[in-house]
Amino acid sequence: MSQLQETNQTLDFFCDFDKISANVAEVEMSLNTLNYLIGKDDLAKGVAEIWQRDPKVFEVLGILIAVRDEGRKPVVDKNGNVLLLKAISSLR
Repeated sequence: MSQLQETNQTLDFFCDFDKISANVAEVEMSLNTLNYLIGKDDLAKGVAEIWQRDPKVFEVLGILIAVRDEGRKPVVDKNGNVLLLKAISSLR
């Protein structure tokens, strides 16, 4: 029993990394465009400016808000350690 792990699920179970890799450039450009909003005194004006130029940029907002604290799942990292999904971001 002491050798049993809490899970055998790696990140591949939760993510389709091939699909992610294919979409990285599009998402990266949109996120860089949204970075324009960081530190803006008039955020509403900045959002309106981006919206006029390219409303498609805002499609990546779901990615930014998708990680939640509740319901964190255990996964196995590249070293075989069981970590909560939120803790994996520190491995990059």
